[in-house]
Amino acid sequence: MISFAMDSIQLALISFLTIFGSAALGFVVQKILPERYRSAIPTEPMLIGAGLVASMAGLVLALLITSTKGTLDQVEEKVNATASDFIRIDRMLADYGPETAEVRKLVREALLYRIEYIWPRENYRSSPSEIKARSHAEDLCKNIIDLNPSTERQRFFQQAALTLASDLLRLRWEIEATDRMRLPMMLYIIPILWISFLTFLSALYSPRNVIVFVVLFFCCLSISSAFYMISEMSCPLEGMIKVSREPLQMVLDKIGD
Repeated sequence: MISFAMDSIQLALISFLTIFGSAALGFVVQKILPERYRSAIPTEPMLIGAGLVASMAGLVLALLITSTKGTLDQVEEKVNATASDFIRIDRMLADYGPETAEVRKLVREALLYRIEYIWPRENYRSSPSEIKARSHAEDLCKNIIDLNPSTERQRFFQQAALTLASDLLRLRWEIEATDRMRLPMMLYIIPILWISFLTFLSALYSPRNVIVFVVLFFCCLSISSAFYMISEMSCPLEGMIKVSREPLQMVLDKIGD
């Protein structure tokens, strides 16, 4: 969730009500204004100012979308790297020899807990605690260290598996740190206020009819959906727009083969 415990739907709804409410206010103000103001054509400075505000609002929205999409891509890349490391550890241990059968079971168990910890709402069972999920990953490293290789070949596979297990611990914290990064609330509030000013100005000098009303309605709906998308992408492991668990699930099905 974003700051102030506001989720994406709440943010989109508030942005829509604020922006469309400003348009409705513009129609009301237009109705009560004296005729000389209602019939006045917006002057060039007013048009230039509105154009600047529109350009800045569009630029900020584009930057927010780019930033949150980058966060989503980073987490997706780390999840894919995690899946790759898990399958490589399993293969390294399999090449080490049959004596790693118990350690390979721990690899599968660590992966299962990793999936359930990252995507708890997608599981029927209750999500494991953070401590339990972390202990499985740390136990995996300890069990690999405790192996007693008798040949250079086994030492190579032990060292390679240990390196990958250490990478898994690093990736776990990087995924969690990236997922917890949130945009400051002011980055949502400021463009909403700018766009609200523009819809107010548009309604103030537009004819009051159904067509204008419907067009403004769908324009406000489109802008609020953009804020919804930004908020969703800023939470890469939650909501409707999130990183898929399929890479890790696919590896879970292959481990132990």
